[in-house]
Amino acid sequence: MSKIITTPNPILRKISKPVVNLDKKNLAIVKDIQDTLSGSDHPRGVGLSGVQIGKTIRVFCLYLPKSGDPDDEKSQPILSTFINPEVVEVSKDKTLGPKKEKPILEGCLSIPGIWGPVRRHSWIRLRYTPFLSKNVGGEGDKFSLAATARPKAWQNDQRQNLMRAKPSAAKKISVAKPTEKIFSAFPARVIQHELDHLNGILFTDHSLRDKLPIYESRVNELVEVEII
Repeated sequence: MSKIITTPNPILRKISKPVVNLDKKNLAIVKDIQDTLSGSDHPRGVGLSGVQIGKTIRVFCLYLPKSGDPDDEKSQPILSTFINPEVVEVSKDKTLGPKKEKPILEGCLSIPGIWGPVRRHSWIRLRYTPFLSKNVGGEGDKFSLAATARPKAWQNDQRQNLMRAKPSAAKKISVAKPTEKIFSAFPARVIQHELDHLNGILFTDHSLRDKLPIYESRVNELVEVEII
């Protein structure tokens, strides 16, 4: 586990770079993000990006129940990892939450104690490379990602090399395939929050831009505060 970076650390404003190779170094970073998120408590985190632990790679994790409802206490949270996520399509509408009279207040492990409403797309189609146990190789194995970080010409060259290689050599390279999926409701909100982190954006940027209130948690209440 790593210590979560908090504001005003300038690294939170950096734009993260795509993962090209899921090598031993990057595998360690992915595991660190997973462990740090799943181990977070008071408050418990539902999402964490690499930049929040000082690693500016385009990876984030979600830690949500299968239902997607953060208040679902009947099922264990599931850890999902997204590598090189890209927005393919979004809903035309934006929302503060399912109930107009009671907007969802977003928080952030990197801005402790601060909460605020944010207008987010109600659904999002995301292209990303999922992190699966079968993508993890043994000592010395390097796994290349067939994501947009790699041009198609490179991917074709890799396939040709594998075809020409000896069977034993071919087993040492595995190409993780990107996938596309539509997310809605709360998971879509968390994903957009984490995508912002990869682009150096904080949720408070949206709240301030849209002239929405910002709150600070004090003892047992939320107090509206002004952030400059």
